[in-house]
Amino acid sequence: MVFINLILLGGAKSLWALRPGSGISFKFVTVLKKVLKSMKYLKILFFGLAITTFLSCQTKPKNKAVKVKVPEKKETLKKEVPKEEKGIYLNDKNAIPFFFEYAKINKENKVRIVTKFGDIDIKLYENTPYHRANFIYLTKEKYFDGTMFHRVVPGFIIQGGNSDSRKSMRKRQEIGRYLLPPDTKKGHSHHRGVISMPSSEIDNPHKLASPYEFFIVQQSPGAYHLDGDYTAFGEVISGMEVVDEINQLDSSINIFSHNKFNIFSFYDKDHGERDGSDLKEWVLKNIRKFNIKGEINKIKILCYPRIFGYVFNPLSIFYCYKDNELKAIFYEVKNTFNEQHTYIFKVIDHEKIEQKCKKKFYVSPFMNMNTYYNFRLLNPNEKLSVFIKQTDDQGAILTAAQVGDKKEFSFKQLLINFFKYPLMTIKIITSIHFEAFLLWKKGAIYRKRNEKILNNLSYEEY
Repeated sequence: MVFINLILLGGAKSLWALRPGSGISFKFVTVLKKVLKSMKYLKILFFGLAITTFLSCQTKPKNKAVKVKVPEKKETLKKEVPKEEKGIYLNDKNAIPFFFEYAKINKENKVRIVTKFGDIDIKLYENTPYHRANFIYLTKEKYFDGTMFHRVVPGFIIQGGNSDSRKSMRKRQEIGRYLLPPDTKKGHSHHRGVISMPSSEIDNPHKLASPYEFFIVQQSPGAYHLDGDYTAFGEVISGMEVVDEINQLDSSINIFSHNKFNIFSFYDKDHGERDGSDLKEWVLKNIRKFNIKGEINKIKILCYPRIFGYVFNPLSIFYCYKDNELKAIFYEVKNTFNEQHTYIFKVIDHEKIEQKCKKKFYVSPFMNMNTYYNFRLLNPNEKLSVFIKQTDDQGAILTAAQVGDKKEFSFKQLLINFFKYPLMTIKIITSIHFEAFLLWKKGAIYRKRNEKILNNLSYEEY
């Protein structure tokens, strides 16, 4: 199975191994991929990053760009667009004056990084005004949309912002080419959780900072050898556990893709609305629809990935969290007729998660609809446990269980499990039809569907 953390998709560097006998089974946005996993219970973590600013003071009107005088052109055939309307092009000469004025009007000092692992809240220092203003400016200009944490050094830092995508390169060309002077004498050290700005990669004896990048110190208690060379301009005030998870990602895993063909892949269109739309938004929409209280900021998905482009998930489970507190669970059930129904539960007891609902979805043509599902599971941390019992008035009809232990994940281990279970997703659908054939041969009653349910959901009060 695959364990995916959404922004909601997130998780830890780990692999869930099934025990024998298991049953059925960066505004700043970024997309960072991660797979974590076993074929029997492969944990995939795909992470998307989005940063939005929120005001720390009273709201003020957005400042106008610094005016740049452009020589008038006579006998021009085309009407010139005023420079103010185009936006200022920043360079080494005008960047500091621009950010000096920008900082006076744009006084935000808090930034939220929304990732597929959870949220990271950052407070920016007031006494590093140019670096704060630059970060707020690029966020508002949506430069970071679509970028990723492109450099992850285990036990040290996570670095993001400077994506090599064409979109990001075009955005940099529009904003400008400039560096920021270091501001290292304001008393800020590179403690664990501090956000800082790396120096430019060009010949740079004065340690001028690259404005399009940032890094967060993950090392404990800190990376103090960086003091004096790099400008610390903020610190994490919430979500350090997310930084830790990202830091543990294995960048060598290149056999997993998001919405693209690979040996392993996760497609948004396999879940939720099944139209390729954002799964996070689908979850949040239904959280609001059914008035489930709690600001959901992390979602984990238990499911199989596509293997060589194919997957069938009889059951996918969405674990919805506010921080580390489990608030809701979505049971997404599919049948072989391309139909889907999602049972949504609010989590009441976090220690003993037991839920029950009436069956509302046609799964097997040999199974009576007048039955109940009984769910019992653990919050997936160090151990995984999912137990499902289907009952009618006379007792249990079907039971299914899956348990697992958390193991260290690596590229090597992923390959081992791939060769050990190469056709797991095909095996699932093959086994379902084979068992159905045996039931039919034994004379089991075939029950026709009364209606076709392509993509329905229900909120369960049990």
